[in-house]
Amino acid sequence: MIINLKKDLQGFENLEEYLVNLHTKLMEQYVLHHNVLPYADATMEDYLLIVVIGLIETREHVLATAENLDMKSVSLTNEEFLHYGDTAVLIGTMELKGSILGHTVAGKVRYMRVFVQHDGQWKMLFVSYSPVVHPSVLYGEPEEY
Repeated sequence: MIINLKKDLQGFENLEEYLVNLHTKLMEQYVLHHNVLPYADATMEDYLLIVVIGLIETREHVLATAENLDMKSVSLTNEEFLHYGDTAVLIGTMELKGSILGHTVAGKVRYMRVFVQHDGQWKMLFVSYSPVVHPSVLYGEPEEY
């Protein structure tokens, strides 16, 4: 399935609504359907992604590895929107259920997506994912006094 981003994403009240919808459509197409065409259209040539395990991936790598995903569901919740001139940032959580290269994935990650306005279109320049974990996972249990 190919989506027409310009046609499908018209009629929004503000930039935040537009970018949240764009983000949702892109992730659904990429993660659930392995459709990389909308993702390619909506990313800058020098786009970078930092994945949950800390690796930095280029646009070419992200587009080439969609088939590694076997996701049953993706759920996005946008929590923050920042907009300064030709730059906008979405911050939220994404819940995934499925597998990557046969490894089970079930949980939440925090995302940050940076969009820039380029040639009259909003395109992604950078994405970062971080695991959402209980503080005790990182810092241990609190000491009792």
